[in-house]
This record gives sequence, C-alpha cells and structure tokens, in this order.
Amino acid sequence: QLVVEARLVDLVSGEYAFAKRYRAGLNAVKVLAHTLANDLVQVFTGRPGPFLSHIVFVSSRTGARELWMMNWDGSDPRQLTKHGSIAMSPAWSPDGKRIAFTSFLRGKPALYLLVPEQGYLKPLWSKGGVNSSPTWSPDGKRIAFASSRDGNTDIWVIPAEGGPPTRLTAARAIDTNPAWSPNGRQIAFTSSRSGSPQIYLMDSDGSNVRRLTFEGQFYDEASWSPDGMHLVCTTRVNGRFQLATINVTTSTVQILPGPGNNESPVFSPDGSMIAFSSDRTGSPQIYITDAQGKPRQLTTEGTNHSPTWGGVPVQK
Repeated sequence: QLVVEARLVDLVSGEYAFAKRYRAGLNAVKVLAHTLANDLVQVFTGRPGPFLSHIVFVSSRTGARELWMMNWDGSDPRQLTKHGSIAMSPAWSPDGKRIAFTSFLRGKPALYLLVPEQGYLKPLWSKGGVNSSPTWSPDGKRIAFASSRDGNTDIWVIPAEGGPPTRLTAARAIDTNPAWSPNGRQIAFTSSRSGSPQIYLMDSDGSNVRRLTFEGQFYDEASWSPDGMHLVCTTRVNGRFQLATINVTTSTVQILPGPGNNESPVFSPDGSMIAFSSDRTGSPQIYITDAQGKPRQLTTEGTNHSPTWGGVPVQK
C-alpha cells in the first residue's frame, strides 16, 4: 500500500493551508494522484478539480452509435451500451450516477436513463415523434427535453423518476437543445422563431422568454458554465462550425476559433476546460481545451462526438 502525505504551507504565517494523508494500493496510484490534485484545486478555487470526472460520448467504433465513457484525460475508455442501434445526446445527472440519453433501441427516438455502474437501463419517455436533447435540473428531480410529439418541436419537462411531461414552449418554430442553468432558475434553448437558430433564455417554468444572441445567423448547442455566468455554444463562421462563449448578462459573444468544424461544447465540472467534437483531423473526435485555448485530442478510433462531462457530484 502507498501512503502519501500532502501539506501546503502559508509562507507568511507558517500555518498549514492544507494537510491530508492519502492511502491507495499500488494499482490505484493514478486515482490517488487525481484525488490529491482535485483537493489542491479546491484549496485555491473553492471547487474540486476535474481529475476524477468522466466524459460520456457517442462513438461508432464498434459499428453502431453507442455510448462510451472515458476518464477526463481520455484514458480507460469503456463501452456503456451494446444496443446495435443509435444513441444520441447523453447528459450526466448532477449526482454523477445516471445518464439521460436518446436511443432508437425500439425503432423510434425515445428517452432512457442509464446507470453506468449497474448497467441498468430505464425507459423514460417514448410517446410521439422525436424525443431528444435531455438536460437535468440541478436537483436531479426533473429533465427538460425536446419533443415533436404534437408535430412541432418544443421544450418539455418530465420528472426524472417518470410520469407525464409538461410543455414549456409552444411557438410556431423549432425549439430544441435545452440547457438547465446551475441555479435551476433558467433554461437556455435553441429556437428558430426569429428565422434562424438563436439562443434564448426562459424561466424554468417556461415564462419570461427572451432572446440572448443577435449577432450572426446560427447559434446552437448551448451549455452552461458551472458558475452560471456564461454559455458555450456552437456558431457558424465563414461556413464552418466554431465554438463561442456568451456572457449571459451582457450577451457578449466571443468566438473560439479552431481548424475544421467544432461542435457540441460542454464545460468541465469545475469550469476550467471545455470538451467538444472536431473533424480537424478528418473524422469527428473528442477534444478538450483549457482557458489558453490549447486543444488535446482524447479519441482516435472511429467517429466520436456529443460529449457530456460529469460523473462526479456537483458541489453546492
């Protein structure tokens, strides 16, 4: 067994800012190192680091589009579903224990819940049309999603334990890709009600709808930063998909340019990095980038896209 003692000393006062002892078997040295790194990040930022988190994504490496999971750095990839079907739009629950996603398992796009540690699969909603793009409320009790059950694609919300859904939007437009804010008060979503896909905000009960983006003709796939101050999304620049961040208060947009098409961005649980898919090397692959914009490729086999970053409980 390996025992590590970590101490962080304030050089001015001479007092310990951090002191902790870690124990691990020799086959778990990497987990020990990541645990220590997480704790040190929390000392400096007040929020644990991403080093024990996981990324779930859609991969075609076995032929069908299945859900896979890997560590935050791309190590230890393992297959979660073996349905021989099409899986789409996975979303981690806030407690890091469940994944909501869309699957064509029974021939039509329906919502399911998956518990990775148990392999447990639960149907959530399958009635009418296309049901996709699930997003969890911060308390894990509700799931918002897009559904065309009444012909038009709108945003609905359903209890995470199952039950009838409630409709949130009813515009004569396509409303899709909802994203629940960290404080639970707002939902960002994509709507074509202005003539082109733009990001809108609404209160979590569907009221107080307001447009957030005005520059450009395309914004989609919004995802919140953990502090709720920014959204990261996909936009289109010179015919290519690029990542952008949006200040929720000022609506200021900052483009994050990169080679190829870059889509499906999502923040790490601590907000220090962004995972996304890019075809810059030919086929779509999963990348992460830090605040300095330095990308790191995590996947190489098959096509890989639609990352969701979590697998650790959200710190309140």
